[in-house]
Amino acid sequence: MRLRTAAATVFATAILLGGAASTASAAEHDFIFDAGVACDFPLALDGGAFPPERKTFTDPNGDPIVVLFAGKSGAVTYTNLDTDEALTFPSRGTALRVTTQSEGILLLEFSGNVGLLLFPGDDPEGPSTTQIHGRLVLKQDGPVTTVLKQKGNQIDVCAALS
Repeated sequence: MRLRTAAATVFATAILLGGAASTASAAEHDFIFDAGVACDFPLALDGGAFPPERKTFTDPNGDPIVVLFAGKSGAVTYTNLDTDEALTFPSRGTALRVTTQSEGILLLEFSGNVGLLLFPGDDPEGPSTTQIHGRLVLKQDGPVTTVLKQKGNQIDVCAALS
């Protein structure tokens, strides 16, 4: 199953950007990423809040201009499937503002807690998974995610689980 959402994520805590993931059975993991997709090892991702709340604001002509996802994000757990070592981040708030820049191009502005998964073909090139408490600004242009700004407390999930 191909996942490319601004949610990332989005999980309000974890954003899935680019790449391929397979949905595992509910008894196993929410999402599984093959080795080389989100980390150099197979990575499972569990938790987050779905679906995020949506608020659409409109301009005077009634055209949608911004969609905001906000609220408690739910705890998220990353697991190295080679070693079964896991890393869990607690439930915290996250906000996402999405602005359409042009046909097929979105500007995504996150504040709070967010998981950033970059896949091969993204800019910068993945695989990488980072848990951020701060601010993240991305450009989503079709299948390619470009990081424009990444500030705040950051944990390299792949390194922590290696």
